[in-house]
Amino acid sequence: MNKILKIKLLLIVCCAFLGWQSVSRAYALSQDNQLFRQGKHTVEVYLADNVLNERQSGKRNKTSEYSANLKFQTKEGQWVIVNNGFILPSEKNSLMRGESIKREYAAKNPQKLRVANRPEVSPTGEFAFGLVVILLGLYLIWNVYQTYQKQDEE
Repeated sequence: MNKILKIKLLLIVCCAFLGWQSVSRAYALSQDNQLFRQGKHTVEVYLADNVLNERQSGKRNKTSEYSANLKFQTKEGQWVIVNNGFILPSEKNSLMRGESIKREYAAKNPQKLRVANRPEVSPTGEFAFGLVVILLGLYLIWNVYQTYQKQDEE
């Protein structure tokens, strides 16, 4: 097996993996959007256990992303705890002081939280990227097949 063929096969595997992941994320995002369109409520959310998780992101400009276990009371009066809920950097200090932040939860699934008063995220870009990567992988498969066809004819 020559070096170029190995590289093409590796690229095919990468395209399949990245494309599948991207299309899967787009599908999950569209399902979440549909769930929130069926009904949502805005609530005051608090830290459930006074622990805030911080994760550094970015290689050059280190930025922090935060998550925490969040608790809130639904419209029906039920208390819900959501593990690893997303926290905006600007909300961190308020939560650490014991204050609340606003979130929307899906009426049919209170475990699904979103930042309140934000437009929904469209899955179209994620889906398009995944589709392009999958098509690139299919092209590479066709290209490898054509290479083997030419070798068989010679």
